[in-house]
Amino acid sequence: MRADGEQQGSPQQTPLRFWRELSATTAGTFMAAAAANTLNQMYEIQSDALMGRTRLRPLPTGRLSVAQAAVFAAASAASGIALLVHETNPAAATIAAANVALYAGVYTPLKALSPINTWVGAVVGALPPMLGWAAASGGKLMGERERGAWALGGLLFLWQIPHFHALAAVARADYAAGGLKMLAVTNPSCNAQWAKLT
Repeated sequence: MRADGEQQGSPQQTPLRFWRELSATTAGTFMAAAAANTLNQMYEIQSDALMGRTRLRPLPTGRLSVAQAAVFAAASAASGIALLVHETNPAAATIAAANVALYAGVYTPLKALSPINTWVGAVVGALPPMLGWAAASGGKLMGERERGAWALGGLLFLWQIPHFHALAAVARADYAAGGLKMLAVTNPSCNAQWAKLT
């Protein structure tokens, strides 16, 4: 419920309000994703420099400094989350903030430690449709009508596992060079079994 009493996603919502909230949701989600990706690249400068597909990124090549990347990440995260709070609702903003933290604080470090990172990464990828649902529903994610949010998130989670393992098989040498513990590196045959589910 907005401060002016109008509930997001309600039939009384004007077209202008709809497009404003849709634009804010898209922009806020984009900025949160940009922050998470930047934090990921800050953490993985050394491994990125060792992999063919990432060695030309701005941080490994020195085109950007870590300080510049940190400022961009902080500004993107703060702006995106603030936009979602102001134009949608706290639930959508909380999902965005949690996704940044999960991506940069859990998934990224796990890539160098354990193949379980892929499943954590799939959670990260499953949250954006739930964020959108929360933005459109006035923050509601529980109830019979909101089963769709969980179905979308669950479907995306399940799709990402075999999809990523199929891609990882192609990038196996790069992951090994970067010291990342993807299943394609630690157990290629098991990775192949997961990839076959696509």
